[in-house]
Amino acid sequence: MIISESKNWHLVLADLALVLFLTSLAGLAAMPDDQGGRAAEQEHIAAAQSLYRPDKNAPPLARWLDQQAEDARASLTIVALYDQDETGSQERAWQAAAQLGDQALAAGKPARIIIRPGGQFDIYASLAFDNPEIAAVR
Repeated sequence: MIISESKNWHLVLADLALVLFLTSLAGLAAMPDDQGGRAAEQEHIAAAQSLYRPDKNAPPLARWLDQQAEDARASLTIVALYDQDETGSQERAWQAAAQLGDQALAAGKPARIIIRPGGQFDIYASLAFDNPEIAAVR
């Protein structure tokens, strides 16, 4: 019977894989967060089934909501973007989002409001299947 002298090669390979894993993990932990430590706080916004942008030709939000198909899984999200370089843009975004939020509440549809910096001022309402309460039930 011939006995091979290299029986433990798989242990050496496992040790090397473990060392590689640990050094990679240490490197990832030392990397700075590109989003200022807010990566875990990001809200999930699903693709919109319907999108509302207020302008002079658009119907009021309440009428637009009445025209949408009723579905308990859908939630309304109001997103307001503001220009960080423009004075008063953030306040304008807050006011516009609050106004749309009040219209949504009056129509019986509570809304999640997200205000964040963007390239220029913009506001829209998104009706999407991202209701976290319904998703948790599934």
